[in-house]
Amino acid sequence: MLKITCNRHEYDHEYLSLSCQLWMKLFDLRIDPIIEKMDEMLNKNKKILSRKLKYICLVGGFSQSPYLQYKLKQHYESTYKFVIPKRPLLSVIEGASQLARIPSFITSRIVKYTYGTTCSWPIEYARSYLKISKDHINEHKYIRDIDRKEYVGNCFRVFVQKDEEVKVGQ
Repeated sequence: MLKITCNRHEYDHEYLSLSCQLWMKLFDLRIDPIIEKMDEMLNKNKKILSRKLKYICLVGGFSQSPYLQYKLKQHYESTYKFVIPKRPLLSVIEGASQLARIPSFITSRIVKYTYGTTCSWPIEYARSYLKISKDHINEHKYIRDIDRKEYVGNCFRVFVQKDEEVKVGQ
């Protein structure tokens, strides 16, 4: 039977043997984007998380990979400690069941979008608000019938900003 060996990779028509370096490169194709996404999320929420986040919990099937654990610890070792359950795959299932069972399991969330409503503002207030252009004021100003004062319509009153932390029940 023909046996091919090149750079510590072997193939003999039954088995394929790959070097450790090649396996690491293959895993890095999946691990590097995970680390990049984690960096992006941590940096985006730095203000909210500052001095609050001390631990990162690895759960799910891929978190069982010793190489993934090694790369994450290497990247974040000076900043965070890692919690790795004995059975990380079951942690996802248990977390979902806890979420349904304990209403206070989640205490806050980061808002994905800015929420608000259309409104009218007194013209003095609209002029003092930097985000409202003079063109918008001139195009949407009107005199309110009730008090005969000038208002600017089609303004936006923000209830909560994108990326803001909101407590449950708030």
